[in-house]
Amino acid sequence: MALQNTSLDSESNSSDRGGSGCYVSAVHGFILLLLAVAISVGVGILVHFSGGGELVCECGQSQTPAQSPEALRQMCIDLVKDGTGEEICDVCPADPERTTKTPAPEVTTTATTIAPPATTTEAPRDYRLPITVRPYLYSLSLQPNIYGGDNGVFDFNGTVSIATVAEEAATTITLHAHPTLNIDKATIQVRDINSTASLTVPDTSYESLRHFFVLRLSTPLTIGRHYEISMSFSGPLSQDGVGLYLSVYQEDGRNVYLATTQFEAPDARKAFPCFDEPALRAEFDITLVRQDGGERNYTSLANTPRKSSTSLQNGMVADVFERTVMMPTYLLAFIVCDYEYVEDIVSNVQYRTWAMPKKLEYTETAQRHGIAIFKRFTDYFTPAYVFSKLDNIAIPDFNAGAMENWGLITYRDTLLYEPGVSSASDENWIAEVISHEIAHQWFGNLVSPLWWNWLWLNEAFASFWDYHVVGEIYPSWRKLTGAVFYKVRN
Repeated sequence: MALQNTSLDSESNSSDRGGSGCYVSAVHGFILLLLAVAISVGVGILVHFSGGGELVCECGQSQTPAQSPEALRQMCIDLVKDGTGEEICDVCPADPERTTKTPAPEVTTTATTIAPPATTTEAPRDYRLPITVRPYLYSLSLQPNIYGGDNGVFDFNGTVSIATVAEEAATTITLHAHPTLNIDKATIQVRDINSTASLTVPDTSYESLRHFFVLRLSTPLTIGRHYEISMSFSGPLSQDGVGLYLSVYQEDGRNVYLATTQFEAPDARKAFPCFDEPALRAEFDITLVRQDGGERNYTSLANTPRKSSTSLQNGMVADVFERTVMMPTYLLAFIVCDYEYVEDIVSNVQYRTWAMPKKLEYTETAQRHGIAIFKRFTDYFTPAYVFSKLDNIAIPDFNAGAMENWGLITYRDTLLYEPGVSSASDENWIAEVISHEIAHQWFGNLVSPLWWNWLWLNEAFASFWDYHVVGEIYPSWRKLTGAVFYKVRN
């Protein structure tokens, strides 16, 4: 139906309008519409400024909420962790009339071991440890149990002693411990290293959300004095690829097991009680206990070279490793396996690539590229690489592409190049990922972030240098051109 151009002049005779009623001309109607819009805008402006800029959150439970108050508060916490939005979390008052009640984080105070407490919905304000003491030396002993075939008991046990210096006159010491870690409370000791006197630990508590294990002391710490914290613990070998976990590969139709680690981030606390934050660097004395003899020839690896081995009872041997440099917990690595290796000496460093015994021949490509890449990095940078060895090992079910553990880099088993099966792009990946992880030995290891949200900076430097160095060594690969193309395409 077409619209006709009809006049609604207010001076027209009422009989022409076809009936009685109230009529408004087009001009007057348009003016009234503008007036209504202006009033609406004005009311909105008054409402906005009448609160003086204060942010108001209605935290009460509505009949059909889009998100719970706890979820909204968690969004606030996430903003704070990114360095923004701290003022938002203080808006909703702790008024029982306006908030949904949530239970306080459950704590464990009487059990001999820490068991996973019930999950709570209340989000903490701060995930950082309260630093009453600062660690500077760990003495850690671990025994992963990977023996007995498919019917084996896959767990681990260990002890840790942590030398610290007191920074506050506090009556608590807080560490990280994952809920799956069982701590024998009867073995907990806090000793004054200066006087050898022990401090009584009458109570402990545990908060599952932040993995905080709190030691409560009978007397306050003395600022500047040195204290040693020690305890025994045990736990299951993780099967999710993080912490100290169980890995497996197939050989002649049989499962062969190994214990390995992935601690970034933050999963060192799944293997032992520790101060699991990147800024809390310390030195580490590591001892790994493994089976000696038997059907398979097991060995153990850590960040540093092995210093000594001591035979124990029941066919076990304790491998003691050299002390590390100051480093964060997430760069630690421990492996017990039956692998073999190839090695070369590069820039006075023992450079090795490890693989399953029947796949050792496939390490040649990784070893050849790794030697050239490591040599180029050592020529570029000072200070020199800090350890006397650098191990590279192929893990059969490794979740990450690779991990830059200081002195012991872990990779997927795609590190192994099988002639006639592997492709040119596989070789390209091998060189690139080796370059990336070796770059981390300086960018990320020698210089580490203060908090987890800066890990991207580690990756940025390593990503630049991996293309740059591989491109220098193999100019025909045109790595820099390829890197630009890849970034633009994606």
